[in-house]
Formats: sequence, structure tokens, C-alpha cells
Amino acid sequence: MVNTRKRSRKEEDPVKVEEKRPKLLTEKKNKAKVKVKVESAQSLSPTTTLNALTVQQPFASAIIFGPKRIECRKQPLKFKDVKQGRWLAIHCGKSRSNFQDKTYELTKKLRWEEAPSEEELMSKAGQIIGLAHFTESCPTSEISDDNVWKNAESCNNRVYAWSIDKVVALEKPIPHTGQLGLWRVKEDIAKDLIKLME
Repeated sequence: MVNTRKRSRKEEDPVKVEEKRPKLLTEKKNKAKVKVKVESAQSLSPTTTLNALTVQQPFASAIIFGPKRIECRKQPLKFKDVKQGRWLAIHCGKSRSNFQDKTYELTKKLRWEEAPSEEELMSKAGQIIGLAHFTESCPTSEISDDNVWKNAESCNNRVYAWSIDKVVALEKPIPHTGQLGLWRVKEDIAKDLIKLME
């Protein structure tokens, strides 16, 4: 008698099933390798790399809109070429700690009388507000005691002073997630900001 029963998928020739699977896996691996190479090339592009520094208010605005021309930090700022200086995007942090103690009050009284209100300053929180050009990084001991920003509350336990010679204020702040230390600005945003550098 001839067997007319249909074979189930489980009973199909196992060789054919095995031939299909390795081919699909190989294609996926190749695509993944290409994608990684493209991303690496973009991230290393020297023309679109811009670092940012998150600074708490009122000091972030004091740099871009006010008279603050040193930023005190625990580490020195590195330069590829000291003669050319280094541009950094200035990002406003979201912390309100400087408004909860006397930091803002003293800053407005002793260092920056024209400082905006707390509400106006915090409306820029979590955004890039401008660019600052840094020219050198030196121990704070080399900064004159006459510099009112040297002994600002934000400089406690910070032994390096980063000097600023010029700034560029943005007409419209750009939302961006900040980080501790220096961090990289998103490439699409960096492209536009780099155009503003003199």
C-alpha cells in the first residue's frame, strides 16, 4: 500500500532546515559589524566633537551672561594646543542647592549684583546656554586673592582654576542631559554650536 499520510514539519528533512538557519545568522552578524564601524567613525570625527561642562546656577549664567571668568575644579583642564585654547559648551545643572543656602544671596551681593532671579536662572536648568573659551588651567594658588570668584562657595576644595577669555551666549538654550566632569555634546547639536566659535 502507498502511504498517503502528509508529513508534519517535524518530519521534514532536517538537513534543509539546518541549511537555512546558519545563512540567516551569518547575514545578521555581517550587518552588525558594518553598523559598529559606521558609529565608531562618526564618534571620532574631529569636526563634530565638542565637550560640555555642567555648572550649577547661578554660576553657569555668571559665566555666560555675567562677570565670572574663572571656573574652579578639582582637576586641571587639558589642552591639545594651549595657544589655541579650548571651547566648552556651558550646561546649567538642575540642582537648587545654591539657592537653599546663602550662596546665591552672597553671589548677588558681593560678585554679581545684576544676577537674575532664582526663577529666571532655574528656567535654564538642564540646557546648554552658551560657549566659553578657556585659555589656561593653573593651581588656584596662582590666582590673585583679589579675584572675588576664587573664594566663591563653589570653589571649596577645588584646587585648579580654568581661565576664560571670551564667551558666546545662545539666543535660545538647547535642552541636553548633563553629566559630571567633561562630557560629549550630541553630534547634531555640536555641529551647530561649532559654527558659533570664532
